[in-house]
Formats: sequence, structure tokens, C-alpha cells
Amino acid sequence: MVSSHPVSLLKLQANVDSVNDAHYLAALHSWLLEDSAPLNDVSVDTVKRNRPGQMAGVFDTVIAVAGQVASLGSLVMAYLTWRQSMQHEEDSANLVKVHVEVNGTQVAIEGLNDVQIQELVASLRRETA
Repeated sequence: MVSSHPVSLLKLQANVDSVNDAHYLAALHSWLLEDSAPLNDVSVDTVKRNRPGQMAGVFDTVIAVAGQVASLGSLVMAYLTWRQSMQHEEDSANLVKVHVEVNGTQVAIEGLNDVQIQELVASLRRETA
């Protein structure tokens, strides 16, 4: 999957620890698919770990790979918008673990506030320029 992308890996990954929370991940997956549709250099996929008793069709990881930093920034902003839309769901933002990865360096973003995430995106742009 990753081999079809350039050497510079730009990724947003989200996962849940419990299949009971998979519906949050499914909602984020749909949101990212819709938001990234106009971007030609983004792929959004799901990964399912086989767990005993897990229902068919349930996945526990979403991976969005971008071809350039601007597209990664768009994915991060889509995550922020989704998170804001889910504020009525208690703990939904904390149950979905999200990190961005640039060339092997990972940063968890689910606990950051909006300003901190925007600063992170700006920092990533500077580092990869």
C-alpha cells in the first residue's frame, strides 16, 4: 500500500482500542473520504485486525496518506472539523487516537487543541520545505 507513494511519507493515522468504539472511527473515515475527494494525492484506507468475536466489516484503523504537506494539512484540518462536530458525543475525540507522521516522525494530535494542531501543521510545512 505505502510503496505506491513517494519516499516522503506523509500520513494521518487513526485507531480505536475497542471494537465498541469503532463507530467513531467509521464516522471519521467517512468524513476524511468526503473531505479529501477533491485532493488528487490522498488515499484513505481502512485496516482490520482480526480479533476473536469481531463482527465482519468492523475496522479499527484508518490510514490517510498524502503526497504533499499541504494535503496532509488538509487532512488534519478535516480531523479537527470532525472532532468539533462530535463534541456532543462524550469522549468521542479521546477514544479515537490520531497521529500524523512525516518521514517516520510521529506526533499524537488527539490531545492537542485546535491552535496547537494548526501550529504543528505550520511546523511540518517548514520542516519539509
